[in-house]
Amino acid sequence: MAFLQEKRGRPRYVADYIEETDLARPYYAEFYAACDTFTYREMLALSRMLGLHLRTIYRWKNHEDFPRNLQRMLIVMDWTKQGKPIRLETQARIARNSTMW
Repeated sequence: MAFLQEKRGRPRYVADYIEETDLARPYYAEFYAACDTFTYREMLALSRMLGLHLRTIYRWKNHEDFPRNLQRMLIVMDWTKQGKPIRLETQARIARNSTMW
């Protein structure tokens, strides 16, 4: 098959990447294994820490979705390796930290 060769202008250089695979693929199994261990309380605490909806964490647990942000995925895996630490916040502390205006 003959390629149509453009006669005008300079030829340009384009990187030739042979394998088109997802580079995050090796982390999928480890991430989903971490999510499989979540309880409701842990999912709620994680969603509050990351500022995400609880439904997002449910989708991770049910292997329906994967974080688009690779840093979030690494945070979740690291948090699980640390033993999933959770702290209690009183209503007074929450009110102090929130801004009224």
